[in-house]
Amino acid sequence: MIHPIFFAPFYIPMLFLVGLFSIAAFNPFSWAYLFVSAVFVRLSLSMKEGTVRKKWDELRERLSILGGAQILLWLSLWLSTRAAPKAWLENIYLPIQTAGFPFRTFEYPHPPMGGDIPPAATWPLFFLNYAFWFFVAHALASLLKNVPEQKMIKIRAAFFFVGTIFSIMGLGYLLLKFD
Repeated sequence: MIHPIFFAPFYIPMLFLVGLFSIAAFNPFSWAYLFVSAVFVRLSLSMKEGTVRKKWDELRERLSILGGAQILLWLSLWLSTRAAPKAWLENIYLPIQTAGFPFRTFEYPHPPMGGDIPPAATWPLFFLNYAFWFFVAHALASLLKNVPEQKMIKIRAAFFFVGTIFSIMGLGYLLLKFD
């Protein structure tokens, strides 16, 4: 039997491409995810008057926190995936896996029984998990206040870039799981 790790070089790029497709194809869940991400950034920005440079620095900081939240969200979703009880062997309409942390969010259907997007009833818990991980990322970012500015610029860029990649791959993952 071939170990699944051998498929990673094919599976990871496929997740990225499917994730891009889910955004470009007007998948309602993907667009809701992008909207909630924008709301988190907007709500976390201060409303104080300031120079344009100060506002830009604050936006970059918030986008890196958002990237950290996205990394934590998708890692928690991937790592919390558990096989459901074997009852689905008798009834293919029962879920075969569950996922989500700290709140169990999704029950993955037996392929090809999904509706291509997560059921709308599961969206609130997913976005509640997202909010939880946004606050955790915000708390972790406060621990990095003593890092020199030159290093912080690179760290922020890395978090934003990796968070964006994880989000695209995560949306592709969900599209495949609910296919």
